[in-house]
Amino acid sequence: MSTNPEMPQLIYDSSFSDGRINEIIKFFSVTDRSIMYEGKSMLDLYKRGLHSEANKLKKEVKERYGNRGLNIVNIITSGDINHLLDEISDFSNKENVLEIFDDWAENYVDIALLLSKENLNKDYIKQNILELAKSLKKDYIIIHFASNYTDVENAQDMINNLLINDKIIAYESIITNSEDVGFCKMLHVIIKFKK
Repeated sequence: MSTNPEMPQLIYDSSFSDGRINEIIKFFSVTDRSIMYEGKSMLDLYKRGLHSEANKLKKEVKERYGNRGLNIVNIITSGDINHLLDEISDFSNKENVLEIFDDWAENYVDIALLLSKENLNKDYIKQNILELAKSLKKDYIIIHFASNYTDVENAQDMINNLLINDKIIAYESIITNSEDVGFCKMLHVIIKFKK
């Protein structure tokens, strides 16, 4: 599937293995559906270690579709689509599906903090965790970081120090996991708050 009309020869073979995504995507506009498939293609490229190719696609999405498009591909590549799907109670209810999807597509930056090597410092992380906690859109916030093993360990230590030792916010629980994605390690932290 080509998601770029100017480059029809550029084809990405993409499909979702999660039946829930296939169930809801049929309600999306052609544009949002294309962005979803582009996000899936990016995720597949990341998993193969082709990070520069995935980053080129991400840049193209941002240029073509703006922040909403960038949010959608980030929801896919981060795995946060699973949190979005958990909010849907009736996968056959188009209005409910679109309301939840649109909320995530428009407000993802108010739900998740995507760290990069350039902003991996305690002050930046602290400031952004506090901002997300103040404008809480869900009963949790999510932090993602992908890099080499050492950087991911450092990021996890910084986040734990801020939350556990420095107690910058009151929270109910922290769920942390990491996984290998291509040549990188991906850190995924969920900070849950009391409802």
